[in-house]
Amino acid sequence: MGPDKAPGPDGITCRFLQMYWEDIGPGLVAQVQEVFRTESVPPKWLNCNVILIPKKEEPETPAEYRPISIGTVLYRLVMKMVANRLRPYLKPVISEEQTAFMKGRSITDNIVLVKEILHSFGNRNYRQESFMLKADITKAFDMLDWNFLTCAMRYLGIPDMIINLLLSSFQRARVTIKINDRGDDFITPNRGLRQGCPMSPYGFIIAMEILSRCLGLAHSRNDIRGTKLAYTSPVVTHIIYADDLVLTGDTQESELAEFQRILQLFGEASGLRVNPAKSKIWFSRSCGTESRDRVTTSLQASHALDGERYLGAILARKNSAKKMGMALLDRMKLRMTGWKMNMLSHAGRLVLINSVLVSLPVYFMSFELIPKGIIKQLNSLLAKFFWGKVGQDKYMAFISWKKVCRPIDKGGLGVKDIQCFGEALFQKLAWTLMSDDKRTWAQVCKAKHYPRIGFWRAKSNASSSPMWKQVDKLKHRFKEEVVWSLGEGQNVNAVAQPWFRGWEMVQQVSHNDMHKKVAHLFDLEHNQWRMEELQKLCSNQQIDDIITEVVKPSSLVPVKDRLIWKHTNSGVYTVKEGYSKLVEMNTIVGNVSGNLWARVWGWKSVIPKVRIFMWRLLSKALPVAQNMHTRINRFPPNCQRCHEENEYEVHCFFFCQGSRAVWFGSHLGFQTQHLSLNIQVAVMQICANLDEEQLRVFCYTMWELWKERNEVVFQKKTFQPRAVLERVKGWLRPFGDTPQIMTQGRQMRREERYEVDREGWHILVGGSWDTNHAAGTAHLIYKGGLLVAIGLQSHNLQDPFLVETMALKLAIKHFIEITEVQGAQNVQLFTDCANLVSAIEENEIQNLPSWRASREMVTITADLQELGGGARVFHMNRRGVQGAHNLANHARTVPISYKGVQDLNLWPHLQHSMVLDEHFFQQVQEAPP
Repeated sequence: MGPDKAPGPDGITCRFLQMYWEDIGPGLVAQVQEVFRTESVPPKWLNCNVILIPKKEEPETPAEYRPISIGTVLYRLVMKMVANRLRPYLKPVISEEQTAFMKGRSITDNIVLVKEILHSFGNRNYRQESFMLKADITKAFDMLDWNFLTCAMRYLGIPDMIINLLLSSFQRARVTIKINDRGDDFITPNRGLRQGCPMSPYGFIIAMEILSRCLGLAHSRNDIRGTKLAYTSPVVTHIIYADDLVLTGDTQESELAEFQRILQLFGEASGLRVNPAKSKIWFSRSCGTESRDRVTTSLQASHALDGERYLGAILARKNSAKKMGMALLDRMKLRMTGWKMNMLSHAGRLVLINSVLVSLPVYFMSFELIPKGIIKQLNSLLAKFFWGKVGQDKYMAFISWKKVCRPIDKGGLGVKDIQCFGEALFQKLAWTLMSDDKRTWAQVCKAKHYPRIGFWRAKSNASSSPMWKQVDKLKHRFKEEVVWSLGEGQNVNAVAQPWFRGWEMVQQVSHNDMHKKVAHLFDLEHNQWRMEELQKLCSNQQIDDIITEVVKPSSLVPVKDRLIWKHTNSGVYTVKEGYSKLVEMNTIVGNVSGNLWARVWGWKSVIPKVRIFMWRLLSKALPVAQNMHTRINRFPPNCQRCHEENEYEVHCFFFCQGSRAVWFGSHLGFQTQHLSLNIQVAVMQICANLDEEQLRVFCYTMWELWKERNEVVFQKKTFQPRAVLERVKGWLRPFGDTPQIMTQGRQMRREERYEVDREGWHILVGGSWDTNHAAGTAHLIYKGGLLVAIGLQSHNLQDPFLVETMALKLAIKHFIEITEVQGAQNVQLFTDCANLVSAIEENEIQNLPSWRASREMVTITADLQELGGGARVFHMNRRGVQGAHNLANHARTVPISYKGVQDLNLWPHLQHSMVLDEHFFQQVQEAPP
């Protein structure tokens, strides 16, 4: 919870509890434990303030306010704990039609599905007379009946402890409505959920699950046909996101009556009633006037206009992306209205751009690609805000916005490139489709756009939906960036999916080839490829690529075939890495030293506005006279202080007589006459020999030189070197001791205790890796505390988790070799990789931190099973496995492959690890790993 967020009636915040935890922590823990023991929340914890947030600019009625409840910290703490305990129970019982507040589901799913439905409604080939109703639920959070919610939770199998705590917080709560910062007496509500309570979202989706199941039951009895957009498409009857309900079905009178009956019964039972005045209906193209009138009369809703919104998205038959872009443009202009640019430094403007303006389009770009013309206008607004002045339409941008959006290590400011970020967000949809996700919208798109030929070979046409057209334009980027990680090969299409380099050139000989799997091309019995099958489909070059590149399928490897995105260790596409890849592709960097920008942004002791100033200087984006003359010919290029030379950057700050006087009076001790004429080289020459404190002096001196120069140019003052040096001293004076405020509570270390047989087998495992993919693995095998064997090996591996997994696999293999005993063995292995231990304990093979480690994990699991139940893997901190880690470091830096016990004196890394000492056993038994 946020340290200072919204204190309740008692005025206590989370920060207060964090700062004085040593004094009040034990008592608070005891009270919370008592709450869970008695399943009752103390009445004083339940008092809350209700703050009315206007829904529009000039609200006139109570319905135009949104009540937000601000409870006590202790109440929110208990409800947060209850919500965390409730969450695991919801995943299996909440239907796929609900996407709100559930991990792995997204609001984008609903929007894309609704857009696909509307696209089919407007298609001439869609013959079903269908409707889609966007139903508005009146005061949803405020009207929910508590008895109905209790029955719904019991029906879904929620534990009684959670139900009792929730009922206790409902029935004994008291609220006061604060108006103009004043509240009346407390009142006791008898229905509704608190907006602002951690449990409220989950309570609401539990209530809506009953409606979802009623609609699903009606469909299973054929009382509701729903909408089917293609022959193999799943039937859609309803879509729910919190209180946003969408119903879709046939226009037959019996189906409409069933919809009306279910909504009426649900409203009477739960208190959640549909408001017909705010509900809207869309119809398919084949619907006649009579059918449309029947639906509107039965459901009492009005016909939706073009441009209606759903979950913030504009639903339009044509040009929805352009309309969305224009709305974003207006929204950004409105947000910038009132910001006083003249009062903000470039650093302040940069903060507003990153935190406010660039984040505005993010939500909309997750389901719509904004046209490039609109993006150009958005970038123009951002550039004007960064470079311009209030009241001036024209501005002088010394650097193009494209360069400003470069990463900071490439000479930019790291501002999000809207076009690249929008494409990275939209590529998430493409990834969902190509990975054959089972979500409803993905299955609908598959049935509509590529029911037979597969994602990769499908093409868009004039009748395709806008979403599929945009995905089709972007998917070519994935062809070189994805690959199938083969397990058994049963799920990978040999003709239509990227399972080796050059897969697109595979020839389809017959219709049956379209469904041929990779497993059909491999002979598991003889562990070799079926050459006659490969020769039917592939050329000789392709066959060579398959034999050399593709890992052979195996029935002994119980790993599912999995689509992998190469640029993440997990193998799953992420927007962050997708954006980084797009920026890398679109960034062309000239002769700019990466070390220079690393130094600039590494000056943490320099305040941001001065660092931005140094960035402008080194990017040649300061309005010195020479730069102004280059852009405006009539502007004189000569220096206004010395009138001797043209004013370029190095002259302005180092060669001009006034600047030389300042540097002469400074204690930095460098001479300006030997500096390069290139400002970047000159600054690097100076900074190469300065420590951190001297860098601060240098940067602030440059800043004050620029301010003094501007006073000479614009206010006609006399240049004063002494005044510059005095102001620099002011920057360097300490501002006094700032009290340190603890922003986070102490993290409680989880203690794990396990017994160690001092006379048994112990194996310490270590791995070492660097960003150049050089890796080393090592292990030390002990018996009764005495070193028996060691092993170390050099590798070239792509990520650190793969290195740790490889190290453990080799350690187990070596142990099996030296013991030469069949059957169970009691051995304890120790590694400092907590993720690896967790994966082994949970028997997780598929969703590992590194997709490359799947086969190693299978081997480890099989070997541990061979050793029997006495073989265990434990986590230990780095100090406990330091000997193995030192050897791994050696193997990473010096190519080696060694297993044995002779000549141990050759390994100075083991001088403190020959015998497991008491420190090791004490660390295992008495301290948490």
